[in-house]
Amino acid sequence: MRLWVNGQLLIDRFLRQAATEYSASLDLVGGRKYDIRMDYFENTAIATAQLLWSGPAIGKAAIPQNRLYTGDASGADTTPPSSVLFFDINRISKTEIDLAWESASDNVAVTGYEIRVNDGTPIVLGFDTFDYTLRNLSPNTTYKIAINAFDAAGNRGPALTRNITTVPDQPGRGLQGAYFDNMDFTAPVFTRTDPTINFNWGSGSPDPRIAPDTFSIRWTGQIIAPTTGIYTFYTTTDDGVRLTIDGTRYIDKLTPQSGIEYSAQAYLIEGHRYDIVLEYFERFGGAMAKLQWAGPGISKQVVPQSQLFS
Repeated sequence: MRLWVNGQLLIDRFLRQAATEYSASLDLVGGRKYDIRMDYFENTAIATAQLLWSGPAIGKAAIPQNRLYTGDASGADTTPPSSVLFFDINRISKTEIDLAWESASDNVAVTGYEIRVNDGTPIVLGFDTFDYTLRNLSPNTTYKIAINAFDAAGNRGPALTRNITTVPDQPGRGLQGAYFDNMDFTAPVFTRTDPTINFNWGSGSPDPRIAPDTFSIRWTGQIIAPTTGIYTFYTTTDDGVRLTIDGTRYIDKLTPQSGIEYSAQAYLIEGHRYDIVLEYFERFGGAMAKLQWAGPGISKQVVPQSQLFS
């Protein structure tokens, strides 16, 4: 007889012999399905074939039926694995992307995972690998990254795909500001790149082309966090303000008010680009707008120009 578990040949005694017991040990994860194959031949006289196991809280006994699974009627496994769970990014730099995922499932067992970059040759990883770092990438470049699971029969599960852009080689220049001579963000008078959002116009306006007391500004672009973690964003404005990051509205206070600070928290991944929109309007009296943050290793400060891209 011969015995394989998950492609590993554990017992190899394919020869003529009287009834003989052999054993081998293997670490198994509870609840996970493993490929198993047992070959047996009979030559003369008594014919006996038994497959037993023992393990944590399991005495030596025949492997029970409810722990054994077959493929289709022909004996072939034709069921592909599921897609992986929570395919995500842990970190992005100029030349590297850290990937992470949780295991796929399969009717027999997942044998491994394949990662493709820009539909290229797959990078093949083992069934117990759940993270990988892509290296030697180019700065400021978008990569199409796909991952799928496969089983011992060659079935491949559906691919999950993400488009990820590496960090630019140069620091940011700030956000693009669209300036309006009204409070409802219509018909911009001019646009410019503002290195940071840290303005106090007093009773005046940002530009002679815009009247005091009745103007608005919309800053747009992308923000990149230097470290993965939870960031607290602070807006200080007179009057209204609205902060949106990657489509999620974190601060929504577009109302007339004197100088006031609001804050909200967001989880950001190192090196990942997040779309950011900061909207502000001035109605009467003093005019000011400031965007600050604090995060892992960063004390409260104006969001620096180096992390803002227009």
